[in-house]
Amino acid sequence: MSSAPPVPSAPTPPPPAPPSGKILGLSKAVFAVIVVVILLVAAIAGLLFAGVIPGLKSSGPSGPSGPSYNVTFTETGLPTGTAWSATLGGTTQPSTTTTAVIRATNGTYSWSVSASGYSAAPASGSLTVSGGPTGEGVTFTALPAGQYPVTFTESGLPSGTNWSVTLNGSQMSSTGTTVVFTEPNGIYPFTAGSVAGYTAKPVSGSVTVSGAAAGEGIAYASSGTAGRLSYSQAWTELSSDLSSSEKVVFAGGGSETVAYSNSSAPVLNASCPFTGGTESWPSVPAWTGNYSNGYQTAWIFYVYDSTGPAVHLYFVEGTSVTLVGTVSGKDCVGDFSYENALTATNVTDSTGATAALAGDAAGYVSAYPSASSSLVVFPGFTYLTFTGYPVWYVLYTTCTPTGGGTADNFTAEVNATNGHVLSYSTSTTGTCPDYGLSGSPHLAGPGLGPAMLGVKDAPVALRRAEG
Repeated sequence: MSSAPPVPSAPTPPPPAPPSGKILGLSKAVFAVIVVVILLVAAIAGLLFAGVIPGLKSSGPSGPSGPSYNVTFTETGLPTGTAWSATLGGTTQPSTTTTAVIRATNGTYSWSVSASGYSAAPASGSLTVSGGPTGEGVTFTALPAGQYPVTFTESGLPSGTNWSVTLNGSQMSSTGTTVVFTEPNGIYPFTAGSVAGYTAKPVSGSVTVSGAAAGEGIAYASSGTAGRLSYSQAWTELSSDLSSSEKVVFAGGGSETVAYSNSSAPVLNASCPFTGGTESWPSVPAWTGNYSNGYQTAWIFYVYDSTGPAVHLYFVEGTSVTLVGTVSGKDCVGDFSYENALTATNVTDSTGATAALAGDAAGYVSAYPSASSSLVVFPGFTYLTFTGYPVWYVLYTTCTPTGGGTADNFTAEVNATNGHVLSYSTSTTGTCPDYGLSGSPHLAGPGLGPAMLGVKDAPVALRRAEG
């Protein structure tokens, strides 16, 4: 076992003794519900998985063999005889008339148009050739004196993928290969927008406009995360389902190399009222890819609603958000007012947490490239005179959801405010618990890792003040 000592903690006075029969001001029944929920989050290490989203056909008229058809670009706004050009899937056709024609076989292609001294609307996009001729219309407008085009050109994305660039505070997006701004002379900062499953290079920089057109190339490369979400991306998908009285108080996600199906099992086995939702977990296929980059196949969010009071459990997979159940009743749902709401931006993203662990986990990841991952984040809180910071609990394991595997584990804690690694350890012996949800979850075993610790030690971990 190897471990890194936690960051030194500043001494804090002990918390006031909780009321009799309560934990952190919550009834034992409420705390039991939290235990069950978080254990279920751990169980999502065996549930949260998905396949790769199929990509669109790559661009280019040199696609599959077969008959080709005319793709006609028709312009308006240019003086007669003005030179302009259209590009379709890498093939450029110049023109001095109102049309530019390119032949292409069936497929989906990126396109763009340009003319010196003019801006185009639209300047780029994507189109599909499907058994016949097709085309696009564009309108050119003369650039004001002293204004010049600034063109960003992407490479590496499937045709039709939406991407964006922010230049000097203004954002533009495109499903084609170019994004075009107009600017006077000057130096302007830019940022390439994120695309799920891809990394951009450069992700940011500056361009200089000096009496002529300027531009920058943005190369996107697959990050092995297509079809998966980071915590912040999953939270964003969920956010439209949240009301003003709701807040996220726990979140957990995972990816597993073994498919898991437990659709007949109840979501929550507890003595508290359980209503609404699907009353069973969605079934998900296995995932193969990089489990240590913070992108997870699906996420579970534990959402507190103060008007019930009630706790809603949401399952987020891709763009799908499913309410899998609701726990309600004053005796079952305590007061979470002391806990800060988890948002997309007030904690280190899951990608940042795993990046902070990259060096510490490198040996494990190399030795067990087909392991699975489970990440759980607890929020910071303010309780009387005590303040705690949010914590990520990270588990990489060779255990499977049904108790198989060799129980080779890497567990860690990361400060979710500044990304500091608090502790980590590895273990290569043990027994894998059965994560099956049809009965009471196991309360012991290395496979539960930080999710179990997250419940048991959360009051202590969250009260530490990092020095």
